[in-house]
Amino acid sequence: MRSGGRLAVTFSINLVRGRLASCSRMRCRPLHVAAAGVHWQQRHLGVAQANIGKQWSYYSFDDDMNAGQIRQATVTSTTSFTLDFPYNGPQHASLRLRRHPRWGSDVILSVDKGQMLCSSYRGCPICVRFDDAAAVTYNGTEPSDNSSDTIFIPGFDRFSSKLQKAKTVRIEVEFYRQGNRVLEF
Repeated sequence: MRSGGRLAVTFSINLVRGRLASCSRMRCRPLHVAAAGVHWQQRHLGVAQANIGKQWSYYSFDDDMNAGQIRQATVTSTTSFTLDFPYNGPQHASLRLRRHPRWGSDVILSVDKGQMLCSSYRGCPICVRFDDAAAVTYNGTEPSDNSSDTIFIPGFDRFSSKLQKAKTVRIEVEFYRQGNRVLEF
C-alpha cells in the first residue's frame, strides 16, 4: 500500500497488541510507525533475513459494501524453499489472520509462487505444529477463485489462540509435483 509516495506498513513482534494501520479507501496511515521504514528496508533488501517471520504487519481497510472494517495481520515465513521449473528461486510463504465483516474470521496461507494442492472435493490436509507440541492436521479449503497459491485454514479461534502462545509455527503443505514442504513462521 502506498500513501503519499511512502510505504505505509507497521511492524510489531506481538500479535496480541493489535496495532493496526488506519486505512480509508485503500489509503493507509500507520498508527505505530516506530522503525517501520528501517524494518521494511532491511527485510526487502535482504540485510536482516534472520528477522523475517518475527515481525507482523497490521492493516485495517474500510469495506465499502458493508460499512465495516477489514482487519488483518500478516507475517512472512522465516524459512525459504525452492521449487523446480517454472517456479525457480527461493520462495517464501505468508500467514495472514483476517477479520472481515461479511466473510468472518480466516487464517490464510499464501506462497509467492507455486501451486499448493487443494481441491474443492477433497480439501487438503495441512499439518500444523506450534512450538514443540504434537502436530495437528487441519483440513484446508481452496479459495473461491480456485487459485492454487492460497489455502484457507479452518478454526480461526483455536488457531489464533495457539498462535499467540507460540514462538514458532510450522505448517506442512503439499505442492504440485514438488512434494511436501514445511513452512516456518
